[in-house]
Amino acid sequence: MLCGLLKPSDGKANVAGFDIQKEIVEVKGRIGVVPEISNLYDELTSLENLIFMCQLYGVSKSQRENRAEALLQLFRLEGKRDDDLEGVEGHLLYQNIPEYPPALLGG
Repeated sequence: MLCGLLKPSDGKANVAGFDIQKEIVEVKGRIGVVPEISNLYDELTSLENLIFMCQLYGVSKSQRENRAEALLQLFRLEGKRDDDLEGVEGHLLYQNIPEYPPALLGG
């Protein structure tokens, strides 16, 4: 519920001062979720996966590709830009990501 994947059935909750029901885009821009299993899509390239994640974090359509390209550079994954992720463990890609705040995606 706190990350916006489930709608609360009752009550209220705030994350970083934002109401999860009324201001979920702001919440998503300030938190990160690292699931136990990969949330990367094998059939998408590295770039396409980042563009999709930008969409989930509310990045405007006109900025998604530029933001994804910048993230590939930041994470030193430019050489993997057009590679699909079939057979790649998601956590192996996460090892290349320095510790930056989740707001990088939606900020």
